[in-house]
Amino acid sequence: MADIYGFDVKLPYESRIDKLVMSGVAVWDVLSECIRPGSLDSDIKTGSRVANDFATFFNKHPKISKIGFNGLEAHKSFNKYVLPDINSDEMSLIQLPSTSPAHTLRLDEKIRIWRDKLRA
Repeated sequence: MADIYGFDVKLPYESRIDKLVMSGVAVWDVLSECIRPGSLDSDIKTGSRVANDFATFFNKHPKISKIGFNGLEAHKSFNKYVLPDINSDEMSLIQLPSTSPAHTLRLDEKIRIWRDKLRA
């Protein structure tokens, strides 16, 4: 995100949050909880996914118009557990390449794709 929005990744955590907020970006996991014994999304146990309360979040932040998903699992979970309960007519839903090292695309290519899709 630092490369995309032009701030130093070495800033203190709170300063990085401030930079994202000033750029109009919110970062929130699709799932509030799940059971995943390993680090891979494919390790998430069936039936254990619980989504964050996006309906309330979107009601509090009605100007959100674009949502980017860090990888396929986040996008699929949003579509299954969140989308049926919200009005997404005015929102652009964008699947982005996962930032996980398991996703073998080169980092510079991931950053280019994220920048192009989020800033479009």
